Amino acid sequence: MKFKEEVKHIEDEVKKDLEGLKYRHESKKEYRKEEHDERKFAKELEHQMEEEDKELKKECKKEAKEIDKEIKEEEHDERKFAKELEHQMEEEDKDSKKECKKEAKEIDKEIRKEEHDEHKLAKELKHQMKKENKEIEKEERKIIKSEDKEIKEINKEMKKELKDMEK
Repeated sequence: MKFKEEVKHIEDEVKKDLEGLKYRHESKKEYRKEEHDERKFAKELEHQMEEEDKELKKECKKEAKEIDKEIKEEEHDERKFAKELEHQMEEEDKDSKKECKKEAKEIDKEIRKEEHDEHKLAKELKHQMKKENKEIEKEERKIIKSEDKEIKEINKEMKKELKDMEK
């Protein structure tokens, strides 16, 4: 009788151990799935941020091209105006011609100054876009680092829980 009780007791212990192992196995599966989902989400987020960064760069390039096009059109119009003015001056008498040439030179000087200023503005815009892109990349790295840190903390907690369960 005592032997049967011991066998039953051992069977009960084995069943409990088996249930514990099953629970641990399920917990590990859930943990791995959560970890996989988190990595997948982090990769998707990183991909999305890269796409947004590409779009931003594309838009910046497009805007820079449009600005350059407008600048060139303005330069062309201004040069055309300067040439027309110069032609008009040739038709006037010599005294007024000298005065008009002086005005044309001033206009041309202003045009060059405007071109220089516009070129400088375009450079500053490009620099600002690079700076903004660096800030975006910095923010992306912060987010990824934060997500990695959270994953590590979750891993640490899960390992601790697994150790506690094993005890």
